[in-house]
Amino acid sequence: MLNTDNIKLLFKNSSIEVNENHDETFKVFDNYLKKTKNKISRLVNFDTHSDLYQNYNLTGQSINIANWVNYCIKEFNLDEFYWIVPDYIYQNSLYRNVYQEKKDKNIINKPFINFDDEDIDLSKVNMRELYFNCKTGEIISPEIKNNLENNCRRFNMPSIFEKIPNLRKVRVYILTKQNIDILKGKEILLSVDADYFCNSGYDTKEEINNKYITKEDIINSFNDFTDTLIKAQIVIPSVSLIYSPIYILKNLRPEIENFYEIIKEVSNKN
Repeated sequence: MLNTDNIKLLFKNSSIEVNENHDETFKVFDNYLKKTKNKISRLVNFDTHSDLYQNYNLTGQSINIANWVNYCIKEFNLDEFYWIVPDYIYQNSLYRNVYQEKKDKNIINKPFINFDDEDIDLSKVNMRELYFNCKTGEIISPEIKNNLENNCRRFNMPSIFEKIPNLRKVRVYILTKQNIDILKGKEILLSVDADYFCNSGYDTKEEINNKYITKEDIINSFNDFTDTLIKAQIVIPSVSLIYSPIYILKNLRPEIENFYEIIKEVSNKN
């Protein structure tokens, strides 16, 4: 049974919006920040996919479900981005290794999945400071940074990063909810993609999925999610809840809708 008391406790003071696709999250936060004139420097995304695009100039590109995080960092001047990887990945050794190990040789114009210069450990908090181009929306991966700096040293040139305008550093975190207490007491913009709870494998690296979960399983996941956030004592003024219909399991859509609708109804800020 869904723990509605936890939902009320967690979201009663939040501004909640529910949308179909994840690119709409940018507008949710944009509207909230303009209306309240709040300055919130952290974005937390519960998602099977990071939705952060790396090593690609986004000038002239429209916001989409793969790059909306870049636009949030750029337009809201964010300092930190936290990607919360689902438990169904962390608890499966094969899936976990796909996310932890750096494998891709071609890292230009790619969705971000991990830090490409070293393996990560999902049992811990993984953080790197990455360069972000505030003009182009490009985030530069560690491997690209290292390659460019090595070439500069090879030819006895100053670092290229000293000459590129509009660069600043953004802290990018990869973790699971088991370590979310790192955010204790901090104010965040919260994004929740339904494929965090159930993912069909569509357009996901190596077709990673948990498509055989039951209604009872997903309700337990909802309860675990709200319980974890309450214990972490995180301040959540603005929330974007996303269905992502091309990724989730159609037979579990009613359970997701019910969960989101209850969250929306309990908020005092709508």
